[in-house]
Amino acid sequence: MRNIVAALVLAVSLAGCANAEGTGDGEGTVDPAAILIAAAEKTQAAGSAHLAFDLSVGSGDAAQSFTGDADVNFGNGDPATAEAHMRFAFPKTLGMDIGSMEMTLEAGPVIYLRSPAFTEMLGAPTPWIKIDPATVPGMAGQLGSLTGGQSDPTGSLTMLYGLIDVTEVGAETIDEAQATHYRATFDLSKALEQIPAAHREALQQAIDGLKQQTGGQDLTNMPIDIWVDSDGYLKRVQYLLELPEDTTGDGVSFGSSFGMTMTLSSVGDPVDIQPPPADQVTDILDLAPSTATP
Repeated sequence: MRNIVAALVLAVSLAGCANAEGTGDGEGTVDPAAILIAAAEKTQAAGSAHLAFDLSVGSGDAAQSFTGDADVNFGNGDPATAEAHMRFAFPKTLGMDIGSMEMTLEAGPVIYLRSPAFTEMLGAPTPWIKIDPATVPGMAGQLGSLTGGQSDPTGSLTMLYGLIDVTEVGAETIDEAQATHYRATFDLSKALEQIPAAHREALQQAIDGLKQQTGGQDLTNMPIDIWVDSDGYLKRVQYLLELPEDTTGDGVSFGSSFGMTMTLSSVGDPVDIQPPPADQVTDILDLAPSTATP
């Protein structure tokens, strides 16, 4: 279960953007990698977006797929200021019937989670459960791991600093919008060497978290496809991470791959993220008071 949630949050984290400017080769030819970084920067500068994503875990008869969407405010460049409202639809998997789940991320960050399955399991008297990582020992570190080293699920596309072998595939139509398709490989180790110092610690947490979630999987040669629309915004991100059997972080095997396709729309449209009403929320510390910070 932990790995499924981690995979979802990782997928949403790819909606964010890196802070870098694209450059050419000095002879009028623009480096495709620079185009992708510039698109990420422009998307973040727009301030908000709607995301729709499809995820698959496992392969063959064991394959599971699930969908979700999110409205996000990217904040002012500081991950702690980002906000999001996410909705997930899970299949029955590993003997668990999770069904639907909503998650609201308030700047800070503070998480609000609504899931009938979790509410019943925890015995919560309200439909929403509040999780403030600052008040739960060890939670801040776990959240950083689950979100790819960021304190919010919108994160930042620091991975773009590690793009190698970027090629332009060509023009395509996505959701009736014209976009240019690029194919590349990214190397997180290379990204760690090249990103600004302010982002280095977060990316190191991302690498550590991803290795934990994938049982030490090599993350230095991962294929990725990225689409940029005619306005210069990120339009779609797609990748497939091959996983070895039985090597996930908690010893549970989900099969041989994890795939994600995420599509952005309504970039720059106003998004109003509000926490649920107070009378509909139970703090997780009230359900497990022994975990409270002294």
